[in-house]
Amino acid sequence: WPKLISVHEVQIRHTDDVARRVELFHQIAQIYEVRLDQTRPAFETYARAVKEDVANEDSLAAFERLAELSNGWPEVVALYDEQLKGITDRDRGVEMALRIAQIYEVQLGDLDNAVVGYRRALDFDPENKAAIRSLARLYEAGGNAPELAEALRKEIAVADSPEEILELRFRLGRLLQVQLNDLDGAIECYREILAAAPEHAQTLSAVELLFAEGVK
Repeated sequence: WPKLISVHEVQIRHTDDVARRVELFHQIAQIYEVRLDQTRPAFETYARAVKEDVANEDSLAAFERLAELSNGWPEVVALYDEQLKGITDRDRGVEMALRIAQIYEVQLGDLDNAVVGYRRALDFDPENKAAIRSLARLYEAGGNAPELAEALRKEIAVADSPEEILELRFRLGRLLQVQLNDLDGAIECYREILAAAPEHAQTLSAVELLFAEGVK
C-alpha cells in the first residue's frame, strides 16, 4: 500500500486538473484509513483535498468526520478560516462562515469565536436567517441584551410570517422594557403589535402593567 500511495503522489504532481487531483487525494486518504488503519495521515490528506477544492462536499464531509476521530477540530477551523479569506462568492462564503461558526459553537464550545463566525456570514449576506437566529440565540444565552435587541430587529426584518413578526416584536418590547429600561422603545414595539393585532393578549397585559406603574 505505501508503494501505491507513492504512485498516486507522483500522479498528483504531474496533473493540473483539480478534479483529478482531488480524486487522487481521496484515494490516498482511503488507503490510509481503510487499508492501513491510520486515521491521522488520512485526515491530513483530506485537508490537502480541501485546500485543492474547498467546494468539494465529499472532501469536507470526510475531513470533518475524521476530525471527530482525531481531535482535529482546531485544525479544521484554522484551515477553513484560511480558505474563507479567498472566497468572494456570496453563497460559498456564507456556507463556509456558518461551518466555522458551528464548529466553534458545537465542537469547540468557543462561543465568542462562534459569534465572530456568524457575523462573518452576515458580511456575505446581511439577511441570512440562520446566522441572525444563531446570533440571537447566543446573545440571549450570554445575557448580552443590547446585541440581542439588534439581532431581534434583524430577525423581524427577515421573518417569514405575521405571527413570527408579532412574537419577535413582543420579545423585543419586553427586552427593551425589562432589561434595557428603554420604555419609549418598548412602547413603540407594543404600539406596532397592537396596530397589527389589537387583541394580542401578551401585549395588552404588558401595556396595562406599564400604565399601572405610572408610565404614560
